[in-house]
Amino acid sequence: MRLSKHRRPMGANIDMTPMIDVVFQLIIFFMTVSQQAIVNTTELELPLLKGAHEKLEATTLIINVTHDGKYFVSGEPRSLAELQSIVTKELEAKQGNAALVQVVMRVDRRGNSAATNQAMLMLRQAGIKRTRIAVEAAKE
Repeated sequence: MRLSKHRRPMGANIDMTPMIDVVFQLIIFFMTVSQQAIVNTTELELPLLKGAHEKLEATTLIINVTHDGKYFVSGEPRSLAELQSIVTKELEAKQGNAALVQVVMRVDRRGNSAATNQAMLMLRQAGIKRTRIAVEAAKE
């Protein structure tokens, strides 16, 4: 009995090109998402609160209020009227269900509360009930 001298390679050939493409797509995605997270957070000194280690849920809108009473959304300065327009658009996107719109206000602790109070009043008049004020965890 004669055996073939040509041996077939054991195992399967694996094409790594699609795997590399997926890895590059993931890298691009995470770089984009991390840049958006940086844009949403204006440099502020947040109020300190002991025990403030709880994780926030996904928010619909982040409003930054600086020490001089200016509003920023996604890194862009906004007036109170523009904030109201943004909130109205968010409500329309959620089919008018205010319970689905979650707002986080990041307020600089060095400023007075007049601008924050005006924004909170505007949110209440729009029917937004889920508003949180971001704080920084105090060192214990």
